[in-house]
Amino acid sequence: MRIDSNTSLKNNIHENSLTKTMTKLKCQQVDIGETCIECKKSVKWGTGLYVNRLPADNDKYIGYLCAECNFYECDRCNKKIYCDEDCTPYDVYQDHEPSEFKDGAYRVHYECLTKEEKLIMEESNK
Repeated sequence: MRIDSNTSLKNNIHENSLTKTMTKLKCQQVDIGETCIECKKSVKWGTGLYVNRLPADNDKYIGYLCAECNFYECDRCNKKIYCDEDCTPYDVYQDHEPSEFKDGAYRVHYECLTKEEKLIMEESNK
C-alpha cells in the first residue's frame, strides 16, 4: 500500500484536531481549596467543619465535603444517613452478602432494618 505525503499530512491534521477537541471536552475542575464542593461553606480550621471534612471532587470542583453534606439517602425512608451510620446487606449478613435486602434496598438506617434483619445482624456481630 502506498501512502503519499498528502495522506500523511491529512492524518496529522486530523490527529491534531482530534487532540484539540478531546482537550476541550476534558472536565475542567476548579480547585476550591478548603471549601465544601456541595454547600460551598468553608471547612478551614476554626470553622467547626474542619474535623470531619473529607477530600472530595465532582465534575466541577476539587475540594472537600463537610460532614453535613457527606451523607447517603436511606433506601427505605429517604432521610439522610450520615457517614458511617448506614447499614448494608454486608453489615447484616456478613460472610454471604446478598447484593441487596429482600425489598431491593441497599443502604438503610439501623432503625429502618426489619426485626429479622436486626436479629441476624446482632447474631453476626457477637
